[in-house]
Amino acid sequence: MASTRRRPFVSEWLIFAVCVLVIGAVFAYTNVHDHAHITDNERQRLATAATVTSDVLSHHLFSIGATLDNVRGGLRPGWLAREDAVAVCRERLKTLVDAMPSVRGILVMDPAGKIVTAARDELIGQILPQRQYLQVPMRHPDRDTLYVSPPYQSVSGPWLLNLTYALAGQSGEFAGVVSAALDPKALAVLLGSVRYAADAWVAFVHGNGTLFVWEPERGDVVGKSLALPGTLFTRFLESGLDAAVLEGTSRATGEPSMVALHRVQPAELHMDGPLIIAVGRNLEAVYAPWWHGLWRSLLIYGLLVLGGIAGLAVVQHRRRLALRAIEEREAQLRAIQSELETLFTLAPSLLGIGDLQGTFRKLNPAWEKWLGYASTELEGLSCLDFIHPQDREATKARIAELVQGRTITNFVARFRHKNGMYRFIEWHAAARDGCIYAAAQDVTQRQELERTLEQMAYHDRLTGLANRALLFDRLSQALFNARRKQTMVAILFIDLDGFKGVNDQYGHDAGDLVLKTIAERFLARVRATDTVARTGGDEFVIVLNELNRADEAGLVAQNLLEAVAPDIALASGTTCRVGASIGISLFPHDGIDMDTLLMAADAAMYQAKKAGKNQTVFADDGCQNAGAIVLDSRHLVGVAEIDRQHEGLVLLVNRLLDAARTHGDQAAMERLFHELAGATAQHFATEHALMQRYGYPRQAGHDAAHDYLLAEVDNFRGEIFKGGDQFMFSLLEAWLLEHILAEDLALGHFLQEQGMEATASGEENVALPPMRG
Repeated sequence: MASTRRRPFVSEWLIFAVCVLVIGAVFAYTNVHDHAHITDNERQRLATAATVTSDVLSHHLFSIGATLDNVRGGLRPGWLAREDAVAVCRERLKTLVDAMPSVRGILVMDPAGKIVTAARDELIGQILPQRQYLQVPMRHPDRDTLYVSPPYQSVSGPWLLNLTYALAGQSGEFAGVVSAALDPKALAVLLGSVRYAADAWVAFVHGNGTLFVWEPERGDVVGKSLALPGTLFTRFLESGLDAAVLEGTSRATGEPSMVALHRVQPAELHMDGPLIIAVGRNLEAVYAPWWHGLWRSLLIYGLLVLGGIAGLAVVQHRRRLALRAIEEREAQLRAIQSELETLFTLAPSLLGIGDLQGTFRKLNPAWEKWLGYASTELEGLSCLDFIHPQDREATKARIAELVQGRTITNFVARFRHKNGMYRFIEWHAAARDGCIYAAAQDVTQRQELERTLEQMAYHDRLTGLANRALLFDRLSQALFNARRKQTMVAILFIDLDGFKGVNDQYGHDAGDLVLKTIAERFLARVRATDTVARTGGDEFVIVLNELNRADEAGLVAQNLLEAVAPDIALASGTTCRVGASIGISLFPHDGIDMDTLLMAADAAMYQAKKAGKNQTVFADDGCQNAGAIVLDSRHLVGVAEIDRQHEGLVLLVNRLLDAARTHGDQAAMERLFHELAGATAQHFATEHALMQRYGYPRQAGHDAAHDYLLAEVDNFRGEIFKGGDQFMFSLLEAWLLEHILAEDLALGHFLQEQGMEATASGEENVALPPMRG
């Protein structure tokens, strides 16, 4: 009998031993898996950082190459003999260097090695025949090749690397070079932007193995040759790959490292040799958290084993005492089950129990409240029969995960309501003992709000067309593709003729109907790959991608004029008609950057208006600079506090535009942006308080417009730092002044009717000069 009682205890110790082994195996597997995961994750992060840096550097190389080619094209035969031509060239080189932070200097050198002109005056007249950026093109002159010189230490101290194009004389003979020296400090800032860890480093290496830039700065490695047998650099070059992640001892640091290397040699630039980007980390730093976790796991494992031994001994000792309380616990369990059943019935959330195939077994009454089904209607049916067809496969995958023992949280799928409509349901579920236990809630309203916010972020609220943020993104992509495919891009800047008369005669509702109708007509007359955007008021911008001839843009513009011409039926039963003035700029004929092209199209559009409206004008070589944003009497809302704040906002916007046009300090521009954002938020808070105090009936729409305008401030920050100061004038002007005309005037009239203090008619701001347009 005693032996029989001892058997369960012996079995439990055997089971405990097996569990200890299993847990040990799990700990070992987990740590091995974590080690592999850390390795894979780090390789991916390094590869991503190297790829991003390579792409950015390629973009810089494209820009520098295009600049050098442009400078070379401007050197006409006999230019050296004319002092005015040399002076103009020198000033132009200075301007180009100022515009390109990554370039330290640009020079023009004759075949004898004499620097005939340069962006830096102290270099002019120096004779440097031994420079590789002269010797290599001289030995192998090729007009289409962009020569990349090995890094060298300049006479002023810093290490430099030159990008060079060969010059040809009237008879095709070698006539010197035009060369740009890369600025290692600017490149160090660029490389440092991808360092995601304190121990991470980024290197820029010439194809011959000479290290040019190292970030973080380390003076003992710049100029060192990495092209030794067995080094990571040599292994990468010998692999013939464009990108790879290698492990080994870093030649530069002498540390065990994981390094991602990426070849930078765009085929379009015809570079005579590659550049290499390397991003690396110390392996000891990479795996340091893993070692800490391993020791922690061993400690936990030891504590588990010791605790298990002590616990099992205590449990066996107390088991006899526990048997006496079984009946009492069973009674308590029945009481708990009753409480849970009550909670299941009264819970407002959707609760359900199903089998592992997704068949409903038990549902609470909340299903009838939210989805119209009595709980008994769905019991015995598969949930998949009610899931939207497009969400069915994802739902099957989640059920499979539950069967595998995983927990599902925040899974959203559409479920058919009894009325036939689909509702978005968010599920949380786990599988236990052959059943799936699920809790859910209806999140349809939240999903619709998210879609609405996303639409507002990138589309015009009235017409549904692309807004400025989406326009800039699409235009940037179009220009990039055009450079790569050697095609043209056309920008059509459109301003409606006669639109103000429609607003004045028929009201703003009729004006909104006209804008939506014109938007639909524009969309019907362009390709799906083109972009139609509304930039504000009655202004539209259309981007035509991948054109082969300039006259294609003219044909589209004429087609758009024909689309605008037909009468537009208004809700009042009458009709109206508007026209359109269209300005067209072409990439690369009228400019190679987004701001130049937009302003050229804008200027051409104003020429179309001056020439009689309702016609198309192609851009010329220049466009007018924008002035300052000003308020006039049209923008007075009649409430003193609001008008004063409007004047303050206009002052901040003009200060910001002045800083942008003069290429002011970026930190100062950032402070102006913060000041503008703060003043805008304060102004909107003032209007919100007034609307609440006086019960403004259109408060919800007005507040929504405020939220949209605050979000636009961040968009402006990104665009103005890209150099788009001219076109940003139009954007900021529309952002502020159109909101005043569209929303604040109506609010001001309402507040005056409620007895608010009005702006005195004799104040200075009434006499401000009228603004453009």
